[in-house]
Amino acid sequence: MTAETADFKAFQTAPAGKKATWHHKDPKEWDGAQKMIVGLGVLQQDKNTAKPPVHPKTDPVPVYSVWRQHAFILPRILAPLIVHRLYMELTGWTLHPVVAFIFYFACIIQFLRRHVQVIKRMGNKYGFYDGAHERDGVPDVHGWKVLNSLVMTLGLRPLLAIFWVYDRNVKPNLSWQTPFDVIAYTLALDFFFYVYHRSFHEVSFLWKYHRTHHTTKHPNVLLSAYADEVQETFDMVGIPLFAYLVVPLDFYTWWVATCYLLYTESAGHAGVRVFWQVPTTFWLRYFGCDLAIEDHDRHHQQGYRSSGDYGKQSRLWDALGGTMRNRVESVASNLDHVNQVKTWN
Repeated sequence: MTAETADFKAFQTAPAGKKATWHHKDPKEWDGAQKMIVGLGVLQQDKNTAKPPVHPKTDPVPVYSVWRQHAFILPRILAPLIVHRLYMELTGWTLHPVVAFIFYFACIIQFLRRHVQVIKRMGNKYGFYDGAHERDGVPDVHGWKVLNSLVMTLGLRPLLAIFWVYDRNVKPNLSWQTPFDVIAYTLALDFFFYVYHRSFHEVSFLWKYHRTHHTTKHPNVLLSAYADEVQETFDMVGIPLFAYLVVPLDFYTWWVATCYLLYTESAGHAGVRVFWQVPTTFWLRYFGCDLAIEDHDRHHQQGYRSSGDYGKQSRLWDALGGTMRNRVESVASNLDHVNQVKTWN
């Protein structure tokens, strides 16, 4: 047994690494966080959910097209901008920063709640990568930690954006340049994330801040932000700030970019067995370094400290840094382009 394997097994016996069993118990025994998770309808699998199909790794993988993803995302993230604009046009009033924060925070929660519900249905229908292993659940003793991490991730970024770039006198407005700004910001953020993520794996004294996140080999979407406080701070504040300093955005472009980023981060931990590319960086497939769900899923499967595919929005920096890994199930020859995934079926 290697030292890395021994460290992993020892850490999994600690409370933070225990398996989730609470959702199989009587709901009367659930704590407040567990009741909220179930009440929101975002628990990826519960005791009433049928077992998802398990596929051999050689079975065809259905494709979830990029245009279907945009069709799901854009109406939901543009609607708040339209409502905000109409409010200013019709009343002549501006939106106070506190009110703006509450409004956009509520909108991003609803958007991602709907996204997670779609992921849940897809998992039930199509199964998961490395399907012989069940997906890890929310740890019994850390329901509040998981819930707090998610709320902080969703709330702190809008709060910081209000503080950094929100101008209450500027009406919501996007232009032809917006998609290019979103892509540039995404790649900048992914660069800083790649450097810090790889460092957390490969620099010995930093690993202790990241290993909680890797107690799960087969994560679910609710574990996207499950980590130690140092990592959470980098994820929520440090990396977005560094990216903003390189590619400054106005508030409304930031809103679009952040919604796409959070959409991708949550999908990346879902493990759903579909070919699901990042909708903002899918064009990197022409250079062989696009990112799909299986890539980050295998990042968790393959290793504890030793790993690869450190990027979370693309594999551009992995390709340049020599850390890109091969796919197993969603290889090009195994993709099913005929029976494509639909968002609502």
